Amino acid sequence: MILAAPGSGKTLTLTLRIAYLLNNNTNPKNICAVTFTKKAGDELKKRLESILPIHFDIKKLTIGTFHHCALKILRANASKVGLSFDFEIVTGRRQRNVIEEVLIEYLKYNSFEDLVLDDAKLLTDEEIQCIMEDIGSEDVRNYSGTLPVGSIKYVNSVICSAKINKDFLRSLNSKFFQVFDKYNSKLRSIKAIDLPDILFMAIGMFEKYPKVLENYQRRFKYLIVDEFQDTNSTQFEFIRLLGQNSNVTVCGDDDQAIYGWRGATVNIFEDFKQAFKSSNTIILNQNYRSTQNIVKICQSLIEKNPHRESKNVFSSGELGIIPQVFISENPKQEANLVCKTIKTLIKEGWDYKDMAILYRLHLVSTEFIIEMEKNSIPIKTKSKTIHFDKKELGLISYLRVIFNQNDNEAFMNIFNWPKRNLGDAAKTRLKYTASCKNLSLYSTLEFISSNFKGKNSKEFKELYDLLNHYIYLIPTLNPNDLIAKLSSKLNLGQQFQLLELSEKFTGLGKETLNEFLQSINVCQIPNNVTLCSIHQAKGMEWDIVFVVRVNEGILPAGDDVNEERRLAYVAGTRAKKRLFLTASMNGNKGENMLPSRFLDEFFDEDFKEKNRGMETPSKEVKFS
Repeated sequence: MILAAPGSGKTLTLTLRIAYLLNNNTNPKNICAVTFTKKAGDELKKRLESILPIHFDIKKLTIGTFHHCALKILRANASKVGLSFDFEIVTGRRQRNVIEEVLIEYLKYNSFEDLVLDDAKLLTDEEIQCIMEDIGSEDVRNYSGTLPVGSIKYVNSVICSAKINKDFLRSLNSKFFQVFDKYNSKLRSIKAIDLPDILFMAIGMFEKYPKVLENYQRRFKYLIVDEFQDTNSTQFEFIRLLGQNSNVTVCGDDDQAIYGWRGATVNIFEDFKQAFKSSNTIILNQNYRSTQNIVKICQSLIEKNPHRESKNVFSSGELGIIPQVFISENPKQEANLVCKTIKTLIKEGWDYKDMAILYRLHLVSTEFIIEMEKNSIPIKTKSKTIHFDKKELGLISYLRVIFNQNDNEAFMNIFNWPKRNLGDAAKTRLKYTASCKNLSLYSTLEFISSNFKGKNSKEFKELYDLLNHYIYLIPTLNPNDLIAKLSSKLNLGQQFQLLELSEKFTGLGKETLNEFLQSINVCQIPNNVTLCSIHQAKGMEWDIVFVVRVNEGILPAGDDVNEERRLAYVAGTRAKKRLFLTASMNGNKGENMLPSRFLDEFFDEDFKEKNRGMETPSKEVKFS
């Protein structure tokens, strides 16, 4: 069990763990690494590719989310759980349609409020939003006029939460299970399951068919789990069953457990010790991310939580500027103060992309969006993310290589897309030559196409000629014309979102490929201030972080003050160089608000005494 403090190199540790096993002749098929998000899994693969010798094929490793790993097992044994081999996973619009059909029938004879008990604690909008993001479904905005506003999204969240959080079942009315059962029956009738079903059915199969479980226990001799503090009881049961005869490594931080609403609990670390009694605990307590002052005040805050593993987190980096606390009269002034501070930081030489504004509740973001637009500060919010399909992502990779021939990541995306008979052997040849010649992959392609004959020489030459042709055309074509011509050459058609975006972009008078790629956030890190919730910021970092609306009722917002304190800790530890904490004395409707107790807890008494009277560019919270 690895307890990894923020910024302590957790991902690198897991990467080196897997690399060590492979370098000691472990069969890649014997390794299973489970990550909390697809993004984390992709990052782990990317890091492994960068440090492993070229002859290692990481495709033989099992790396992915709980759902991904369990789904592979379920697909291979579908008949044992009463499913056909081609069963479907329903998400987004398809799932909404099933729920709508069931819910309309239910509401003929019942009221919407009958789904939960009178004294139950309802899911908050924030929890519903997080559940929808967590399970990967689309954000449902178009509701049927015959249903209460938001009801489909709500019931979808309730169903998913009930499947992943046993405690949540206690707050549901018996009538809810009529909807629940009909929903599940409807899924089975169309040979489908939803995302939470994947783990439940895999575990059920393991329990019903011990020999199937034994086969996977023998196969996965090394089981590695990332972000262990975020696992719920169902996910832990999956780990416990698979890992009984394995070498199990879990990595996480009880101080960053912020998913209590989906069944995760800090007790999971004790559960691990009970399930794997011979386990050892290793603590990574050096923070390589943040300045000493940021680490010190964040540690002061989290130490107020009881029953936590003591880690004594420290930093050997620079001392850094003391984190600052700003109190404003109202939300508008708070947002305006943050904007002024950002402009001052820009004058000091920072970039917008170095900064993030983090909030606890989504309702807080509106005021900041308005003020930042007034102040012409570019922002990036999760809601503005554009989702591209596989065809569009492939085209974007071509554009990236055409613009920047040193973009090796994009180059590998299009090396054999669309398929051109350049398989694994050709890829190995390319990478090996690039390593020997110390060239970019594009330059290596040019070298091979000019100097080698034999197998794949025709395909190498064709790819080089294709890319070189469009690189030559960059000065003469706007992005829209370039995409249209390239799409036609690759036989991808002319009807897709990327082409529409490039047409609008060109209509604004912007002509360069670089500007277009930046506008869709794929060429490089866009130069925008990030505005997102603390949950969305988990696992990310910025040089400068503003944690805003640190007020009672907002941060902390929920009943579990310890989890809210962990949220504040996660927010503060995203900062590398500068940290600002802001609050407002009044709400949007003029109601009185209190600064959060956390503002005081961030600074221990010695720190306050030492820095009493420090000057800040705005009204400063007064230490008592």
